[in-house]
Amino acid sequence: MAIRLDLRQLSDQVVWFDAASSNAGIEAWQMRLLLMKLGIEVRDSQVSIVEHDDHTSQVQPRPEFTFDVAYAYHCFQSRVSYFTNGFLDPDFHKILSGLDHGVQEKALLAFHPSLKSGDMVDRFHEYINDEWTTLKELSLKREDVVYKVVVTPTRVLFRPPESAPSNRVFRHFGAQNFMYVYFRDENLDRLEYSNVEIVKRLRSVMTRGIYVDNVVDGPCLFQFLGSSLSQMRNSSCVFTSLDPNVVRSWVGDLSAIHSPAKYLKRLSQAFSSTKPAFHKIWSLISSMADLSSQTAAVK
Repeated sequence: MAIRLDLRQLSDQVVWFDAASSNAGIEAWQMRLLLMKLGIEVRDSQVSIVEHDDHTSQVQPRPEFTFDVAYAYHCFQSRVSYFTNGFLDPDFHKILSGLDHGVQEKALLAFHPSLKSGDMVDRFHEYINDEWTTLKELSLKREDVVYKVVVTPTRVLFRPPESAPSNRVFRHFGAQNFMYVYFRDENLDRLEYSNVEIVKRLRSVMTRGIYVDNVVDGPCLFQFLGSSLSQMRNSSCVFTSLDPNVVRSWVGDLSAIHSPAKYLKRLSQAFSSTKPAFHKIWSLISSMADLSSQTAAVK
């Protein structure tokens, strides 16, 4: 027996019930009311129980890809979760594994589901057959993209990579090692922070980071790096897959700044859009001692 949950309705520290189930007895409803009286957030979800043959393996192998394809895979899941309840059929992974590496990423990023009838796997298969030539010829420029994620109170939505702005941090470390994270409401409007549970949810993301799973070498963790004052007003910030302390140290020695607002303002200056002028050759640069007068009265 396999139990499938509606992942769109699940959240941290939330009890969920299948209110629409014909098997929901009076005990379940009484428990639901009791939890609500205790102040516990209760959400209605959907549970479907599917019977399987005892001789059929219940554990499906976890798909693994290179990071580029894994990120595109998460973007695909974010787009089609409304139609699939967060579960992709094993036949979908068979179709995906039969594609070339380059076509895998492009197909996952380019496919957009529609409301027309039909199975999602069949529609994806039709899309591959119709757009195969275009996908083969389509070119993705990898080095100048930055990743984008939208965090809501109940979901983490991966968005396709975007063209990265030119700044000295991205030029030095590579824009592909950074991620723009936006905090939004479920309808993607501006998020209100009046609810304590929402604040806890956001703090959890800020401290734990965001994982990109299904990577061959293991999950890739993006951690909070910083945020400019304008990004704070827009409820957004920058995450990085590198060591955040290494990036901050490269920006400059900010240990003497104790004000959080001033620290973020100084750190964000490194992310200001700039154009490259010339590449410094450090071997041609030397440091000289300060010049001073013989009386040492004037320096």
